[in-house]
Amino acid sequence: MPTLVIRGPDGTLVERELVGRLTVGCDDDNDLVLRTGGVEKRHANFFAEGGEVVLEELDASAAKTLVDGEPVRGRKRLTPGVRVLIGDYEVRIKPGEQQLSVRKVPAAPLERAPVRPFPFTLVLALFAVALVGLVGAGLYRRLSAEPEVVTPPPAAEADPCADLEPQLRVARGPASPAALAAADAVLMCDPLNEEANQAKRSIPRELDGQAHLTRAKEFLELGRDEQALDELEAIAPKTRAAELALPLSGEVALRVAAAAKKSCDTYKKPLSTPHCETYERLTKKYGAKEPTTAATVPLEERIAKRQPDRHLQAALVDWAKGRFGDAKVKLQKVLENPRLVVLHAQARAMQKDLENADGLYKIGERHLEKGDLTKAEKALRDAFELDARLLPEDTSASRKNAERTFAAKAYEVGVVHARRQNWKEACTAWKSGFAMF
Repeated sequence: MPTLVIRGPDGTLVERELVGRLTVGCDDDNDLVLRTGGVEKRHANFFAEGGEVVLEELDASAAKTLVDGEPVRGRKRLTPGVRVLIGDYEVRIKPGEQQLSVRKVPAAPLERAPVRPFPFTLVLALFAVALVGLVGAGLYRRLSAEPEVVTPPPAAEADPCADLEPQLRVARGPASPAALAAADAVLMCDPLNEEANQAKRSIPRELDGQAHLTRAKEFLELGRDEQALDELEAIAPKTRAAELALPLSGEVALRVAAAAKKSCDTYKKPLSTPHCETYERLTKKYGAKEPTTAATVPLEERIAKRQPDRHLQAALVDWAKGRFGDAKVKLQKVLENPRLVVLHAQARAMQKDLENADGLYKIGERHLEKGDLTKAEKALRDAFELDARLLPEDTSASRKNAERTFAAKAYEVGVVHARRQNWKEACTAWKSGFAMF
């Protein structure tokens, strides 16, 4: 029975008796596992046949097993002394013993490159050139540098507390962050200074009042009278800002009181209660029979106070009474009259606002017909802004009609949701109708 003697790359010997078939490869399921040297997973088989050892190449197309330098294709009978290469392994059959020996094929020795001497001369030359360059650069900087100017030592800083009058003059001026900072600077030097302490108390109140007044004017530009009145009433009394806001507060309070009176008369309790209370509070605080007496003044006279030209007055009166077509025709006549060229820009802007407002009212009505309160409210709010720009102190017939229509539709939609026990949607619809007034 032949015995195979296998020598690995590290010189390890392995003896295997050739019983049956011996599979060779790098995969773990082979009988003889050779992991290195270009060995395939299933490389070759060895088996004894008729007293001889037969080599079977598994991949005949690759022919990676060599016998005496010739590739093996299929089967090959091995005679004693034959030289078999499997990857980096060499297999020989010893004469007489029918044994295989395996050893790694030694690599060809590497040729060593000739050793060159270190270039000391070149290194010294480069060092000398670099040294000369550094010396030359230092001389150039020294020669081209400007002469150093010796500055005298700084004088001693003046005592900030020696003279407080300049700071007090700033603190006495108009209320501003700079005046507040000046008062703080004086108090740092003289904490008991009466004038600085008074400025320290009054300036923040003035600044806060100015901020409230500014926000109130911004709300007025947006047509939000109630928010503007809240800002005006938040101004501290006995301040310069309160004096400036006094006439504006009365004017805004009259408009808010008129709107509250309208809601008080329109709604039933308990919805009307907050509006009635607001109306009573404002009339008591600001005196206020004017909201009712203003309504008795003819519409034409109220418009004439704001618009001096009779042609534009007539167009605004038509718009206020719901006659959009007549108002548009009168503005067009102004634009076509060369004698009224000074009014063309104003008439063109007014005509644009009228057309946009009328279009938004119609869009809101279409959304209401479909029951879409959200889109209808957005379109009507935009129309109300344009309407307020045209009639700051009056309400046009188009706006009144839109308010009533929206409120009625919101109530109707809310009732439908309430019957379906959808209280959230019902409350939202009723609130939107309530907020429209």
